[in-house]
Amino acid sequence: MPFVSSKTKKYAYKCTVRLLDDSEILQCEFLGKENGQYLIDQVCAHLDLVEKEYFCLSFEDCNKTKQWLDPTKQILKQVKDMWPMVFSFRVKFYPGWPERLQEELTRYQVYLQLRRDLRAGRLSPPEEEAALLAALVLQVETGDHDPEEQRGRYASDYSLVWRASSRLEERTMELHSRQTRGLDPGQAEMTLLKRAAQLDTYGLRPQAFKDQRGAPVMLGLNFRGISVLQDGRRTHLFRWHDVQKLNFENKMFIVHLVFVEDSRNKIKRTVGYKSDSVQRCRHFWRDATEHRLFFTCESSRSAPRMVLGGSLFSRHSRVRFSGRTEREVCRQPVRREQPQFSRYGLRPSVRPKSQSVPATPCESQGSSSAYGAARLPHDSPIPEHTSLADDETMMVAPCGPEETGGRLLRPLDEIVSYTPPSSPDMSPIRAYESAGLTSQQQQDRSAERPLPLTTLTVPTGSPLHGQAGVSRLERGVPPEPPRRPSRRPSAPAAGRRLLVAPLLRVLLYAVLTVAALLLLLLVAVFELDTAATRELRLFPELQLLRRRLYQPARELVVRGVSL
Repeated sequence: MPFVSSKTKKYAYKCTVRLLDDSEILQCEFLGKENGQYLIDQVCAHLDLVEKEYFCLSFEDCNKTKQWLDPTKQILKQVKDMWPMVFSFRVKFYPGWPERLQEELTRYQVYLQLRRDLRAGRLSPPEEEAALLAALVLQVETGDHDPEEQRGRYASDYSLVWRASSRLEERTMELHSRQTRGLDPGQAEMTLLKRAAQLDTYGLRPQAFKDQRGAPVMLGLNFRGISVLQDGRRTHLFRWHDVQKLNFENKMFIVHLVFVEDSRNKIKRTVGYKSDSVQRCRHFWRDATEHRLFFTCESSRSAPRMVLGGSLFSRHSRVRFSGRTEREVCRQPVRREQPQFSRYGLRPSVRPKSQSVPATPCESQGSSSAYGAARLPHDSPIPEHTSLADDETMMVAPCGPEETGGRLLRPLDEIVSYTPPSSPDMSPIRAYESAGLTSQQQQDRSAERPLPLTTLTVPTGSPLHGQAGVSRLERGVPPEPPRRPSRRPSAPAAGRRLLVAPLLRVLLYAVLTVAALLLLLLVAVFELDTAATRELRLFPELQLLRRRLYQPARELVVRGVSL
C-alpha cells in the first residue's frame, strides 16, 4: 500500500467487497481521496437498498482487530496497512422492531445476517427456539416440506445451527413439516426476525473483557443497550436511557449510569471493564457511542456533532455521527414501489460443518453485473481453507496484472491506466546498472528474484501522464549517474544544530516544572478535606488513579519514613 499523500489521492485503488450472500462478491475501485461513505453508498446502490443506515462495511486491520469502516474518514487512512483490501458488507445496527422496516429487501438482508449469526454461534437461542429458527430458515430456502424429495435426515445436509445435535435436527424437521407449512418466504423471514429480536444475544458481537474481580466476561451491543455475558448467559443489561456517559481509560471501558427512582432521587453508578488491549477498548468505545446515538437520538440534528473520549493519561479519540438515526429511518416513508429481487437458497453442505462457509474467490466467474459483481455458480470449485468461525475475516489472494477485477463503480474520465508491455527490453538499463560492479556482485544480483510489474494509474493533468512506467532510456533521456551523499553538513544545518541544544534544555525544564506542579496539585486533592476536593475525588478517573498509583506510592513513602 503506498504512502497516503496528495498525489496518491488521485489514483484508483481496487478492493473486494463480500456480501451477505456468499455466492456474490463485488470488485470495486475508488479514488484515494474518497471517504468511507462513498464505498458504502455504491454497495447499497448495487443492492438497491434505501434503508442503508443499518448496514456498514467491516474489515480486519493488521493487528487482527475487526472494526467498521468510518464513513467520515478517508478509506486509505483506515486501511493503509492492509493488502489486499477486503471488506465485508454486514448489518451494523440490528433493528429493534423488524416490522418497522418498510421494504422487504431490507428485511431479506437482515435475514441473511441472522442466518450467518445462527450458523456461526453468535445467535445462541435455547434448543426449542433454535429448532424453530432453523425450521424457518428451511422454509425460506426450500419451501414446504416435500416427503418425496426430502427424505431421511435432510436437515443435517445444511449447516443451520452451530454444533447442532441429532435431537435438534429431528425437532427442526418436525417443525418444518408441520408448523411452518404454508408460509411464503417473506412471511417466514418476518417471523424469524420477530422471534430473533426477542433473544438476549440478538445483534451482539461479543468482545472479551474482565470485570472488577478479574473474572472474564463478554460485552455486546444492540438496540437495548450494553449486555454483559458470562458463561454464555446475560448477567447485566445497561439500557441506553440509563447510560449518562461512555468513556475509556487506556484498557478500561467506563460506563456512567444514572438510575432515576423518582422525580427527586437519582442514583449514580460507575462501572468499568478491562480489555486486553488499548486499541480494542477504543474501538469498542467508538462502537458503543455510535449505537447509543443511533438508537436514542430523535434526529441527526439533535445528535452531538462530535463526541470525545479518553482522558489525560490515554490517547484521545472522537466520533463524528453521520447519517440518519433509527427514528428518522422509520418516520420517513420510502416513496417507491417494492423492488424485485431474487433469493439464493442454501446449498447442501458437502463439507464438515466447521468448514461450511466458502472462501471468496478473486477472479470473477460468470457474467458481470453493473458494478463488477460476479454471480458464482453453485457447482463452481471453491477453496476450502477457511472455517465458519473465521467467516468474518476471510482474505482473498491479490489479483494478478492480467486479471480483470471488475468495472468502476462510477465512470472516472479523469483517470487513465498505463499497462507496461509484457516483455520490455531491459538490456540497456541492466548494462548501465551492472557497470562498475565486480563479477561476484553481478552474480548475486542476477540471482535476485525480480519484482513483478504492476499497473499504475496517473491523472491526466499530471506531467507524468503518458510516461508512467517508462524508463529514462526509453524516453531518449540519458541515465543519471549515481550520486554519493555528502557527509559534510551545510552551514545552515550546522547553525540549526547549535540552536537545538538550548531549546531541548528549556523544554526539559518546562516539562519537569509542569510535572512537579501537577504532583503537588494531586497531593492536595487527595489529602485536603474540603468541599471542592471531595467533589473532585468523585470522578472515576481520579478514583482509578488513587487506587492504582497514589495509594501504593503513599504506603511506600510512609513505610520508608518509618524505617
